[in-house]
Amino acid sequence: FFIKNIDIDVIVSKLEFIDFCTGQFIKSNEIYSSDLIRDYFTGRVSFYVSGPLWNRKFLNKQDELFDPLISNLDDWDFNLRMIYKNPKIIFDNSLVVKYRIHQNSLSSKISKLDFLELKSDYFARQKNLKFIKFESNKDYIFLKQYSKNWCKYLVRDLVSNKKKHQFFFLIKLYKMQFELKEFSEIFRFTFGYISTNVFNKGYKFLK
Repeated sequence: FFIKNIDIDVIVSKLEFIDFCTGQFIKSNEIYSSDLIRDYFTGRVSFYVSGPLWNRKFLNKQDELFDPLISNLDDWDFNLRMIYKNPKIIFDNSLVVKYRIHQNSLSSKISKLDFLELKSDYFARQKNLKFIKFESNKDYIFLKQYSKNWCKYLVRDLVSNKKKHQFFFLIKLYKMQFELKEFSEIFRFTFGYISTNVFNKGYKFLK
């Protein structure tokens, strides 16, 4: 294909998610957006590993491909950094790839609040936020707010599940709230955090 279409950098196809054990269809993903950076960052669209077929000539021009420091969201980080380069994309809406989901996948570890995978998730998001800020992207503040809310909901889940690593992400949350000058929210969340952990009340202040 790329031999005949040398100006195309990537073909992105939709995925058909199926249950690993039963083979039952679960969902398909969205791949197109008119605001691709914003919608890819927030998860409204997603390519995953198997969705895009990249032109080798395009990849050879890049300084970095997959980041070895990222385990969870490594494909998300890779694809998003490639999107920053404004590649010429063909979107294929047909379901040409089957993606089997099983209980021990990295994404399932996130749902189980695994510390190392959550830490990788956080690192990938912050890494890309820094790049978006450096490029003076119009969506930087919106995406920083989105990342802060992601961290807030994560801390809330960690608290309700009594996970020991909740404090690590609480500090990260405070840092983002401080940078956004959300001082009243810091006070409100701190009150809810202490009240919930000490008295098992005040969970509503964590929302």
